[in-house]
Amino acid sequence: MPTRTCIVCRKLQDQAALIRVRQSLDGQLSTRGVTGRSVYFCPVQPCNTAPVHKDRLARALRRPVLVSELELLQKELTCQRTQWETN
Repeated sequence: MPTRTCIVCRKLQDQAALIRVRQSLDGQLSTRGVTGRSVYFCPVQPCNTAPVHKDRLARALRRPVLVSELELLQKELTCQRTQWETN
């Protein structure tokens, strides 16, 4: 199993244990199945609160991240967190 690093806590974990945030080729962020540059978060607090870690997200994606993008991403992460907690 491939391992990835959480961009917040810097822990190395199995890829399947992390939430993947993708930047599509047109620059949109999503936790869903698009291809492109990816970053990983732990599914637990505080790692999965994207707006708190805007600078780390921007650095990992190698581009500025807009507030509107963070708001949409936070909604998706909230849904992901709910799924992780129920499983």
